[in-house]
Amino acid sequence: MHRERLERLAELLEHPDRWPADHGDRPVRFDLDTWVREEPCGTVCCAAGLAALDPALQAQGLYLADRTVWFAETPTTLHYNWEAVQRFFGLDGPDDYGCIHTSESRFIQPTAAGWVFYDGAYPPHARRDPRAVAARIRWLLAGNTPDNWVEPPAPAETKPCDATA
Repeated sequence: MHRERLERLAELLEHPDRWPADHGDRPVRFDLDTWVREEPCGTVCCAAGLAALDPALQAQGLYLADRTVWFAETPTTLHYNWEAVQRFFGLDGPDDYGCIHTSESRFIQPTAAGWVFYDGAYPPHARRDPRAVAARIRWLLAGNTPDNWVEPPAPAETKPCDATA
């Protein structure tokens, strides 16, 4: 586990006022359902996408290109998407977005990477709350495991992107 990188991401997630503006100087919005996407009101990204926008984490090799998260582990070793997240933050897990597929349904893989970064590991109300991800990162950094995590109650509603503004 890369504790300093996870600590930096938790700090970012807890303080949206410190988030970098997107390339159009619009605010960045949070949603675990996407790596990164452009909307009329600005850039929307998940926790990994937000990390890839942070200059301090970019200096360590994490970046966005073509709406994808990349990690330049060495000058000749690149990882992208889920593998980039796992390797950059030092969290083990399958390459299948933190889940196991069966013919009947989809189950969350009980790994730290999937538990922190995979949108399906969160209840719907938490997928747009960056503090929900920060709380899970802090839980891991304190030496806990996902096994005894209790999901906090739903926070107050957040406004969706207003495309007319």
